[in-house]
Amino acid sequence: MLEVDTDTTLWSVLSLTDDASYIVGNSGTTIRHDGTDYEVLESGVDNNLYDVSSSQSGVVWAVGNRGATLRLRSGF
Repeated sequence: MLEVDTDTTLWSVLSLTDDASYIVGNSGTTIRHDGTDYEVLESGVDNNLYDVSSSQSGVVWAVGNRGATLRLRSGF
């Protein structure tokens, strides 16, 4: 179980490895977990983000309301 210290509603978790998880939620919330620590990342949007997934090539995508589609680069 992941426990994140936030009051924001979180909608989706993508765990790629034991030390690479990504979490998205309301108001553009994007969080990276490295297996030990959480880092809140700047998404650049205030849309609610409802899902996060990755392609076979390892590109991570987050999508949300009002057509929000984010390609997450290294670091996120």
